[in-house]
Amino acid sequence: MPESGVELAFVCQRCNALSPMAAAIAEGVSPEVAAASAGTNPDGRILPGALTALREVGIDTTGIAPAPVQRAQLEAADAVVAIGPGLVDDPIFEGLSPEQWEIDNPEGGQLAAFRRARDDLGLRVRELLREEGLDLDDPAER
Repeated sequence: MPESGVELAFVCQRCNALSPMAAAIAEGVSPEVAAASAGTNPDGRILPGALTALREVGIDTTGIAPAPVQRAQLEAADAVVAIGPGLVDDPIFEGLSPEQWEIDNPEGGQLAAFRRARDDLGLRVRELLREEGLDLDDPAER
């Protein structure tokens, strides 16, 4: 990542869909982005619907894997996003000011639910990157 880049940390509970999707989307938007994905209670696998939804829009899913959240990772990030209701109250965020995103969890849903989550995450990620000072192309072009 270039020195002028942005580091993001996305955290959800299981790290099986939402935070990995957000991180993959963020890195796909700009080469100036390094994004980490983690879970407060990762379940050990990424849901196939999440991977399919990402591949449908040309996002490389190689290497996407669930990981436990680490405090140092959060402290190093320019922005931290907690995805899920009440997650910002987790002790791992003590002293930090994560942004909270409420997004419907597609777990157990059809592929359409993963597509909706992907599209919602895509819009929010682009908005966050603009807030962090990145000049992005029109999202319709990506």
